[in-house]
This record gives sequence, structure tokens and C-alpha cells, in this order.
Amino acid sequence: QRAAVRLLGKAKEQKAVFTGVDVATMMRLSPATISKYVRDWEKQNQTSVPRRGTIQDMGRSVTHKKQICYKIIVEGKSIEQTARETNHSSEAITRYVKDYKRILACLSQGLSPKDTAFVAKVNKILFTNMSA
Repeated sequence: QRAAVRLLGKAKEQKAVFTGVDVATMMRLSPATISKYVRDWEKQNQTSVPRRGTIQDMGRSVTHKKQICYKIIVEGKSIEQTARETNHSSEAITRYVKDYKRILACLSQGLSPKDTAFVAKVNKILFTNMSA
């Protein structure tokens, strides 16, 4: 588990981004095993591991937006602290919080998910992940 997380972190330090499949190939493990290792690590350490899905907002890894908004809004953490903990830029974090606030405003007005996604200028999938 530590080796997989370290590979992902070191890649980010060197301005690269690995996928779970990349790490699985290097370690001769299944992608499912790497995915489990990373999810478990993130849960145990309350942090985000940098990988292609979380850095480039791809695939199933978009749940980090919910975690980021939680850290800022509920825990009251600063953008800088949240950026360090989640391996995201302060610009991305600011954008996620603004998106969340637009979604919340639409919901409070009773808009449907489809209308909310349109008005808030977010993908319906993003809306579903952030509001869940």
C-alpha cells in the first residue's frame, strides 16, 4: 500500500501523473488491488492521493470535489491547507467551492437536477457527485 501511494506521490512531485493501471503494471498487481490500496490509504489518512483521475477530473475519481468542499465549508480549513491536503491547486479548490455554492442556490430554489446543472454550468454527473 505504501509503495503504491509513494509511486503516485513521487510522480506528482516530478510533474507527472500516473493512473492506477500504471502503478499496477509497475508493481505487477491488479488495478483493482491498487485502487483498494489507494482508497484505504485515503480513508485512513484523510488525504487525497494524486492520480490521473483526481488531478485531471476523470473517471470515477471525482468524489474529491465533495471532500474539498467539506474541508472548506464544514471544517473551516483554508484554501491553502486544503490544497496541501488534497494535492490540488488553490484555483481548482476555489472553482469547486463556487460550483457547490451555485448548485446549493439552485437547489434552494427548487430546480431539477437537469436545470441545476444547466444554470450552475456544471455537468449533471458533477452535480450528482457533489450533492450526494
